[in-house]
This record gives sequence, structure tokens and C-alpha cells, in this order.
Amino acid sequence: MAYRKLRHFKQQQREWEHQQDVALDAHLDPEPELTEFERAADWDDSHWERVDTYSRTHKQWGGFA
Repeated sequence: MAYRKLRHFKQQQREWEHQQDVALDAHLDPEPELTEFERAADWDDSHWERVDTYSRTHKQWGGFA
């Protein structure tokens, strides 16, 4: 008898957890895609300054050292 009560309790628990997961998924809708303008605004010149000042070695660029 106790086994059936435990199974029933576990089934109810799984159903409740499923309902909570569905509610959370509905609450956490994915954000809309960034527009091209927003994506371009994220890139600033400091990124390219860091790339341009990066010390390059012959090994990195395939030269003979």
C-alpha cells in the first residue's frame, strides 16, 4: 500500500515540476535578434586598437625565425 502512495506522490511531483518548467519557459522568452545597427554599435574602436597593437611574432604569422 505504501508503495502505491509513494508512486502517486512521485507522479504528482513530476507533474508539478513539469508545470513549473513550462511556466518558466513561458516567462523566459528569448530576446529578439539584434538589428544590424545595434550589432555595429557594440563594436568600438578600442577593440581594433587592441588588435592592431598586438605584438606579432614570426611564429604566429608563419615566418622563419
